[in-house]
Amino acid sequence: MDLERLQYRGFKPRQEVTDQAEKVSQKLLDESPVAGSARVVISDEGEQFHVSVVGATFDKKLFSSESAFRKQHIRGWPREWQLGALAQVLGDFVRQLRNHFRDDDKKPEV
Repeated sequence: MDLERLQYRGFKPRQEVTDQAEKVSQKLLDESPVAGSARVVISDEGEQFHVSVVGATFDKKLFSSESAFRKQHIRGWPREWQLGALAQVLGDFVRQLRNHFRDDDKKPEV
């Protein structure tokens, strides 16, 4: 399964997709290991946004992280506000990603 199909498939069942994502991500990094790069995938699961990140550190080790952002407290907000709230969460996520990189002069491609 390629990464694009995985992105739009929805994340169910969760463990199966997580396992597939790890395999696909490792294949991506093996084929073109770009140190310091990261791929962010955001999916709208109805009740929550799911954010997952996979990338390579500068020593070319795979890392991944994921988080779910529940929409309960933003229910009824206009879509733009919901996306703004998600962008704020994503900003926090990017700061966490930067902690995976040892060289502060080089920033991850997000």
